[in-house]
Amino acid sequence: MVIPRPSSCTLRDAHASDLPQISEVFADNRPTLAVLGEATPEELATEFVARTDLPPGGRRGDEQRLLLLGPGGGVLGVLGCHWGYPGATCLYIGSLFLRLCHQRRGVGRDVVETLEAAAAADGFDEFRVAVGLKNWPALRFWLAMGYSQLTKVVGDDAHGPHAFAVVELAKRG
Repeated sequence: MVIPRPSSCTLRDAHASDLPQISEVFADNRPTLAVLGEATPEELATEFVARTDLPPGGRRGDEQRLLLLGPGGGVLGVLGCHWGYPGATCLYIGSLFLRLCHQRRGVGRDVVETLEAAAAADGFDEFRVAVGLKNWPALRFWLAMGYSQLTKVVGDDAHGPHAFAVVELAKRG
């Protein structure tokens, strides 16, 4: 799907040649990745570009991996989404990471609002996102964006300092 240009940045498909810049985005978010028990920034960047992180039952070709580029062409962040998962009219946002210097400046809100509007114009009426339960800034962001319906909780059986859990939040269009 072609997504219109948000006012804060330009979107373009991510390629293998972008791995260093994508790794930098993930490296900027290293404290969050550590709390979430995620892999190294380099491993995440490789998975992001290779599209090996499809949702359960997700089909290759229905996903997009995008770079968010600033006015000078620098990478502001990355966006990964899957069209038609888990239902035909649902857009699943699997990842949205911004460089720290671009967080809390309206870029994420602008990208998500543009993405939702384009999806709604194409018949999508539900939007979902997975958020690490310990990722409090992201939880605040998605709740402020209207993702308030809890649809799923996945994680470790026991609570502990290294336990991991993800919540899936939804919003109707």
